[in-house]
Amino acid sequence: MVIDPLVVRAREFLAEQFLAGVCAGCSAGRGPVCVRCVAQIEPRVTIGTYHGIQVAQAVTYEPPISQLVIAFKDRGEWSLRPLLGQLLARSIAHLLLSIEEGSPVLLRSPLLLAPIAATVDSIRLRDADPVADLAHTAAALLRRSGMEIRSQRLLSMRRGHRDHVGLSRGERIANMHDAFTLRGRAPVGAPVVLVDDVVTTGATLASAQRVLAGAGFEVLGAGVIAAAKGGIR
Repeated sequence: MVIDPLVVRAREFLAEQFLAGVCAGCSAGRGPVCVRCVAQIEPRVTIGTYHGIQVAQAVTYEPPISQLVIAFKDRGEWSLRPLLGQLLARSIAHLLLSIEEGSPVLLRSPLLLAPIAATVDSIRLRDADPVADLAHTAAALLRRSGMEIRSQRLLSMRRGHRDHVGLSRGERIANMHDAFTLRGRAPVGAPVVLVDDVVTTGATLASAQRVLAGAGFEVLGAGVIAAAKGGIR
């Protein structure tokens, strides 16, 4: 059996840390993630289409990953960054490998990872931007393999936008219409991979893609840690 090096590094890190605190995945073992929860994480990258966008996911959004993502984003469990960042890097790498080798778009450099922007209220409440942080971590990991890639915040969330928590599928789609504006500067026509932690309906990614494509960027697809059950289609 071939062992994925990203998973090996994640497990090595967790093995060094497991004596500290309570497991964020099950709240029973010792953390940041207990050995039992780590053993349940078996990345199998799948690429599916959401609103015409190719999206690569590493795992399904279910325990223990769902608890780990929530702990990282909402409780500031930053010790989970290596594991989640490696899962995200795996998705992005798989997406890029699915693009035809030698494709002109991949010869342009650098490749940009564009994290989905959080709401102003969310950043203020958390005192952090977790998705941007994970995009930065994934870019650093991918550069180690020789890839010319960096993360850059190209998007801002419009003020007054509602958080998705508690919204139905239809409400999420409506909520994301015209949700983003462009920020920062980057080479026009630069290849971009959108980055998010979880994909549910794909409405967020579709809204972001419209803004970036309209500004002249070439959006290759998206990489996420996890997809909600039944989401890939």
